[in-house]
Amino acid sequence: MKAGVKQVLVALCGAFFCNFTSTLAQTSQAQPSLAVLSLRAENDTLKDEAAKLTAQLHAEFQRLQLFACLPPGEETRLPQTFDLHAQNERGAAIAAGRALSAKVVAFGRLQKNGQAYGIEIYLVHVASGQIVEHVREDFFGDFTELAHHLPALVKKLIGMTAQEAGPASFAKAFEGSAIAGKARSSS
Repeated sequence: MKAGVKQVLVALCGAFFCNFTSTLAQTSQAQPSLAVLSLRAENDTLKDEAAKLTAQLHAEFQRLQLFACLPPGEETRLPQTFDLHAQNERGAAIAAGRALSAKVVAFGRLQKNGQAYGIEIYLVHVASGQIVEHVREDFFGDFTELAHHLPALVKKLIGMTAQEAGPASFAKAFEGSAIAGKARSSS
C-alpha cells in the first residue's frame, strides 16, 4: 500500500513540475523581447555614469518582468561599422533591434548641466518603427540620487504607478494590433 501511495505522489509531483515549467516557458514566449541599448552620454565625462544607468535600466526591466530581456551587452554583436549614436537615434535603435531580433528597444541619453541631470528614455517597437513610450526628466541632485530614482523613472516610462498590482497589461500592449493603438510618433 505504501509503495502505491509513493508512486501516486511521485507521479503528481512530476505532473506539477512539468505543468509549472510549461507555464514558465509560455510566459517567457508571450513576453516581447527587449534590447536595452547603451544610454548616449552627452560628453566623455558622463560615459561611466551612462554605462551604470544602462546596466541599472536593464536590471529594472528584468525585475519588472515586462519583457524577455536580451542579455546585457548584446549590442556588442552588432557590426563594428554600426553607429548606435547616429543623428537619427530612433532609426539606429530600430536597425539595432532588427539586427538583435528584438521586438522592442530601449534607448536614450544622459545629459548634465551644472548640478542637474537630464535623462531621456524611449521604448520603440521595432516592426512598426514607432516610439510607444517616452519619458524625459530633469533631475536635480547627485548621480547616486539619480541612480536611486531610476526605478521610479522606469515605472513612469511604462505608465505604472506604485499602487498598481502588476505590469501584465503593459506587455499585452505589444502583442498583435494593440501596438498600433498605443504607438505614437516621436517629436
